[in-house]
Amino acid sequence: MIDDISVSINFSGDKFSPTKGENITGLIFSDKIEFGDIGVRGKYKGKPVPYGSGTLKVSKDINMHNRILWLTEALSGKIDVLRKLGSDEPHIYIGYFYKDQCNLTLTKSEITAIAALKLEFCFSCYDISDGE
Repeated sequence: MIDDISVSINFSGDKFSPTKGENITGLIFSDKIEFGDIGVRGKYKGKPVPYGSGTLKVSKDINMHNRILWLTEALSGKIDVLRKLGSDEPHIYIGYFYKDQCNLTLTKSEITAIAALKLEFCFSCYDISDGE
């Protein structure tokens, strides 16, 4: 039984500007890093970051059964624009949070919509049976 689903996509690249990407596409990115920003964690903590990055996260306000289609619709016609702005190959990330057993099902509509974007996608499953 799926108790929740997290759906997002990250755009990044040496020359990618998430702010410029937002301005041109109308998408709103979170976790934005502009080229040259001072890193706050990881490998570039306290140093200028040599890339730009931004994540499009599907809001928890969207019904969990509609999140994949919401993302694919939001991205329709925008992937090539973001690539031209310097984004490397993006991947859709889907996290399933489940209790006791994880059964994954993608509808025909979801499979078709993901395939139309010509993107890789990654599933991660998280057992929350113990209230984690």
